[in-house]
Amino acid sequence: MWILHEFLALQNKAVDAAVLSEPFATLARRQGSAVIADLSQLGVAYSMHGFGARKGFIQANRDVVVRFMKAYFEGTYVFKTNKEVALNVLKKYTRLDDLSLVQTSYEEMSQRLIRTVPYPDREGIQTIIDQLTKTRSQMKNLNPNDFIDPSILKEIEDSGFVKKLYGN
Repeated sequence: MWILHEFLALQNKAVDAAVLSEPFATLARRQGSAVIADLSQLGVAYSMHGFGARKGFIQANRDVVVRFMKAYFEGTYVFKTNKEVALNVLKKYTRLDDLSLVQTSYEEMSQRLIRTVPYPDREGIQTIIDQLTKTRSQMKNLNPNDFIDPSILKEIEDSGFVKKLYGN
């Protein structure tokens, strides 16, 4: 839980600034810290989450990968549609009992950050490559498309699985 460590370092004045996400950003504000920038509101393309697998594994085990992603979709569905379950999970893994903090996280994630179908963001991966290139020149020739295979997500979406899950 590196975010917790960042928060504690900020709280104990071991650092002057930290990159925090919810619920620790709200907790830091409550304790007097100022927000310098909310990266999620700056309009900078950035890939926040993703799953990685070797191309050979996907080719040899496509059915396993499809089932895994369907399970992920189902988990996302439960998170977005069953607030009570989602809040309990967030409380467990953030180790926070303050319901208002956990609700802030839930609203941020369920409404804005977690997409129903999490297609990879080419521009977001390019932003990461651009940042890496500043300290690792060998990264400059990387192509975001070499890291993206949206075919599994498209297959699941085209099958009607997501529409059926959400009832539309």
